[in-house]
Amino acid sequence: MDGNWDGHDHLQRIATMAQARWIGSWANDDRVAAGAEDAYLTAAAADRIGLIAYQGMRDYSCERAVAEPELAWAYAARTEALVSGLLASGARVWFIVEPGLVADLGSCAGDPRGAWLAEAVGIIADAGGTVYIDAGTDGALAGTRLAGVDLSRVAGFAIGTGAHVPDAEATAEGAALLQTLADAGVEISTPRALDPGQPGLGFIIDTSRNGAPVTDLEPCNPEGAALGKAPRLVDDGTPLDAYVWIKRPGESDGHCNGGPDVGQFHVGLALALARAADPSAA
Repeated sequence: MDGNWDGHDHLQRIATMAQARWIGSWANDDRVAAGAEDAYLTAAAADRIGLIAYQGMRDYSCERAVAEPELAWAYAARTEALVSGLLASGARVWFIVEPGLVADLGSCAGDPRGAWLAEAVGIIADAGGTVYIDAGTDGALAGTRLAGVDLSRVAGFAIGTGAHVPDAEATAEGAALLQTLADAGVEISTPRALDPGQPGLGFIIDTSRNGAPVTDLEPCNPEGAALGKAPRLVDDGTPLDAYVWIKRPGESDGHCNGGPDVGQFHVGLALALARAADPSAA
């Protein structure tokens, strides 16, 4: 980047923005605890809300969960490790729990993962964390899959994680999710502990890459994507609690449109997102 001040400024916009720390089953419990504690201490020192995307069940297919019930113990232990340093840190932290899971819930007979998810939510909430279950991009589908899960300790849901869903569409999906739950008999207006925004279930929107309409039929590292709104709390009397950056801009979706391995940072992808962004959205 020597001499390329335009590129430097664009990358600085990403580097200085609050983003989620991803923690999950790719690390052993000691590394989970250490990585989470580092995030807690950083958030506490800056007096800001920490954001953690927790994929502790990333490798648990429905069939595997049914066949290996002992995985419930391993998952609970991993979640305990995740929050082991939270209370002592004094940090305020939001957890986006299990990105990508909801679309697969109930995909085989006897799926126990909904109960495991509810237990994890309780562990995190007992430690003082605020929990948002990841809901994907289809609010009605997520509402159907989550209606049977104990949501009494949940603050809300994350919409559009890692996707490119415009704010208006994501807001509509959040509303559809809440309505589907209400229609299924779930109490959505009861205040939760550590409940941000309006009392009851709400939602947050991942705006890290949703700043421009994406017409690319390949949703993996699509051309034309842009950074969206900067992270911020929302207090407008609606169930929308905040705009957040969950997917880290510049991390590849995989080997497509010139990207490296999934999860690897790519300067070209980051610069494209920043250059296409609306400066007024910062």
